[in-house]
Amino acid sequence: MDIFNLKQEIYLYCQQKINAQLAIIRQSLEDFQQSANEETKSSAGDKYETGRAMMNLEKEKAMLQWTETDKLIRVLNQIHPEKTQSEAGLGSLVETDHGFYFLSVGLGRIELDSSKIKREMNVFAISLISPIGQCLSGSHAGDEVLFNGKKIKIRAIA
Repeated sequence: MDIFNLKQEIYLYCQQKINAQLAIIRQSLEDFQQSANEETKSSAGDKYETGRAMMNLEKEKAMLQWTETDKLIRVLNQIHPEKTQSEAGLGSLVETDHGFYFLSVGLGRIELDSSKIKREMNVFAISLISPIGQCLSGSHAGDEVLFNGKKIKIRAIA
């Protein structure tokens, strides 16, 4: 298995996943705007105002999601998957005896249709500020780290 090619495949997966989330949020915001433009005030003023308030709450929620997703994009844009790293940090793919950890954005467990990994191996995209991300940060191939009382052996870092 070529860990460097796997790293690039995981990076592309993360980009596609976040871009898909952004497209959904963008569509929601466009739908809110279209609804606001089409809605006219009815004779039932309270019903109109309640509906408008609920729509504004949903729009604010979508704007917050947009902001959070934009932060993820900015983190991914700082990563250069073609670069090799000897120390675990932002953009590293860390192979352990418990699976692979891509130190990037917190997407959790990811499923790849890849012949590069065995089906039983776990692949996670995690943030550096997550507990496991903090534990792995700064480690090198051959190190052992302790996480939740369990030893994790670092096999390789790309």
